[in-house]
Amino acid sequence: MTPSGSPARIALVRHGETEWNAAHKYQGQVDIPLNAAGKDQAAAAADALRTGEHSWDISLVSPLSRARDTAAAITTALALPPAVVTPLLIERSFGVAEGMPRDEAHERWPEGDIPEAETLTEVDLRVRDFLTQVAEQYAGQSVIVVCHVVIIRSIVRALTGEDPGFVGNGSVTQLVPDSAPAGMRIIPE
Repeated sequence: MTPSGSPARIALVRHGETEWNAAHKYQGQVDIPLNAAGKDQAAAAADALRTGEHSWDISLVSPLSRARDTAAAITTALALPPAVVTPLLIERSFGVAEGMPRDEAHERWPEGDIPEAETLTEVDLRVRDFLTQVAEQYAGQSVIVVCHVVIIRSIVRALTGEDPGFVGNGSVTQLVPDSAPAGMRIIPE
């Protein structure tokens, strides 16, 4: 995505916590709901976006309920229309490791070659398709994207050329257009 086709601003919000997050299990595309802490994190993300000096135009969301419920808390707090469900934002499939504790999966597949899992290259291609769609449909608008850790990291890498590292549940990462080659930069919280 080039700066001229970019939204004015993008807020990337990771969904709130689920019981599987708390138990350090791979969720992937399994539809696990928010737990009580996750609902609080969704409300906190909404507050962070509401109390900023910036207004928002639209919210896009993964089809999984943990992201949709986080987005609902945000759109309600910001008086935005309901989030637009965007299948390209679904979390990476972790194949046979979904539902498995992360430590066990790392022991079984130390190289990360989990059977039936979506590769990071496949995720990055899906994210590029998403970013093209955003550039075409929402240029100049301020967009909230509620999704998952692997997708957020891929978006940030694609737009800034940097890996953001750890992305906590309920966290908000804001990006604005920049003249750097990647086209966007992270703004401090």
